[in-house]
Parts: sequence; C-alpha cells; structure tokens
Amino acid sequence: MSHLSRLIRIATAGATAAVFATAIHAQVPVPPNATLVASGLNGPRGLAFGPDGVLYVAEAGAGGKLSTAGACTQVAAPVGPYTGGTTARISKIKDGKTSVVTSGLPSTVDAMGDVIGVADIAFLDGDLYALVSGGGCSHGNPTLPNGVVRVNLKSGKWDYISDLSLAIAEHPPAYNTYNDFEPDGVPTSIVAEDGALFAVEPNHAQVFHIKADGATKLTYDFSYPFADVTPTSIAFREGNMYL
Repeated sequence: MSHLSRLIRIATAGATAAVFATAIHAQVPVPPNATLVASGLNGPRGLAFGPDGVLYVAEAGAGGKLSTAGACTQVAAPVGPYTGGTTARISKIKDGKTSVVTSGLPSTVDAMGDVIGVADIAFLDGDLYALVSGGGCSHGNPTLPNGVVRVNLKSGKWDYISDLSLAIAEHPPAYNTYNDFEPDGVPTSIVAEDGALFAVEPNHAQVFHIKADGATKLTYDFSYPFADVTPTSIAFREGNMYL
C-alpha cells in the first residue's frame, strides 16, 4: 500500500462520500465525479469528523528501521519480521488545508513492505482517541505497545490509556492460526459507544471494551478452529453491534 495518498470527495446519488485514492507507485487519477480534498497524507487509514466539524485522519506512517529480532517472538515469514519506528501521526483537514495534530506514534513495516501504524480514530466526550496497531516488540517498537492513546488537541501530546499488547497477551484466542499469528495483534477499527470505546483486533478475532479511565476487558472472541474468521470493522446502531 502506498505511503503517500490523497483524500478525495465523491458525490454519488445526491450524497457525498469521502474516500482515499491509493496507488503502489503513483497516485491514481481523481474520478470525474470527485474533488481532491487533501494530498501528501502518509498512509491514511481511519478518519472521523470531530465535534468542531473538522475532518481528522489517522496516518500509518512509513515504518522504521528498528529490529527486535532475537529480543522477542517475531511474526513468521513471509510477513515478518517487522521493523519499527515512530512515523505515524494524525492530521486534520480544515478549509482545504492539512495540518498535523500529533506525531511520533508507533509505525512498522513488514517484510513485504506493508505499513501499519495508527489504524483508526474516534471521539468520546469531545476527546480524540487513536488506535495504535504498529506498536509492540514484535513490530520493532518494544517500548510503545499496541493500544489506545488519548490526544490533547491543544498541545498535540498523547498518552496511552490502554495497552492492547498486554490485553491480547493476557487473553489468548480460544483458537489460534499459527501461520500468521501476530503476538501484539493488529487492531484495525475503533468506535465510541455508550460512554466507552470498542476496538476490533482481527488477527486474534477479538473485540475489546475500553473505558476512558483505561479499564480494558475482552468483550468477544470470534476465533474459530476451522476457518479464519476475522472481524475488521465495527459499528453500532440502536444498541446493536455490527462487525
């Protein structure tokens, strides 16, 4: 997946949808029914509108060069090993201008060149939370785990409220697919609902419930012995969870 991508706005059937245009070596042309909203994004992933009406974008970054081979369990080839760094960030797009909200977040690149970093973002009670998926020792970031961080929108500083690398280690899946097992997991989606956050981790096929005070618990385990059941996204409507 391309490190640099663009955000475009597409008008369809009277509605407006924001999507990312990505390419491996070059930017894809903007469709005729689309408007370029932002460019130069570094591995854009999840996005959300804040209470201020501004669009915020999670960026995976470009990984790094730090290797932890020999220090901890690594992801098996051909995906692993990973090398880590702190190139992930979050940007905002306002009035056609892009600016960085916070940076220095964990990012990692696998042996095939795919990058993971900040996977998604969500707002809870006016605060911005980011789902980190490029952290953990197996991703070359031994001091920065996978988890959820809260971002101060004024200062740009961020702090962990939940260590999902630890939570995943403490709650191994009922069934394990060892051929692509990720020791730190690869959480992909987060949503705010009923005063808390819910994060999806597809490699272990689990959903975690996270409170603003950091209390973290396993909500669901979808691992299955005969198939790779991997929920990758989450949404709520009328009290029901959709995966």
